[in-house]
Amino acid sequence: MPVTLRPQDDSGSVANSNTYIDEVWMTEYLEEAGYDVSEFADDDDKKVHLVRAFRYMNTRFGYKGEPESRDMSSAFPRYDLTDRNGNLVMGIALPVKQAQAEYAWLSKTLPDGLNPNPTRDASGARVTQISERVGPISESKSFAAGGSYDKPEYPVPDSILRAAGFIMTGGQIVRG
Repeated sequence: MPVTLRPQDDSGSVANSNTYIDEVWMTEYLEEAGYDVSEFADDDDKKVHLVRAFRYMNTRFGYKGEPESRDMSSAFPRYDLTDRNGNLVMGIALPVKQAQAEYAWLSKTLPDGLNPNPTRDASGARVTQISERVGPISESKSFAAGGSYDKPEYPVPDSILRAAGFIMTGGQIVRG
């Protein structure tokens, strides 16, 4: 089934957007970075993973500033977004595009994609470690405290966004 990309523009005015970049931009970026883009079957396969990456990165972090998207379909561009040097960022910044290309690559190449389901036992508790011994038979399991789930870290794209200074790192104090 063909996928239609609806790239968000620099003003945030594209309704129901589903990407920041197109498959051509992604392909050029990945090839320049040395990735083997033949992993993607065709342009529609690239588009599928761009949309997955877009959805992931829009919910992965809390970002500085406020979304400019009229229908809130995208996290970027942002009003009052500043980079790590305090400069005002207008439109969809290069690090956002680079991160989406990297997330799309991971979406395609990781066995479980970007959002792997946590391993759980029959009771529903999240398993963090399983140990088995064959003779005499023994098995043990370690569980996550409180049943919490930590999203996986993806060093390259996460670092691109962190280095740009776009990720909110602390609480916000509002005085009135």
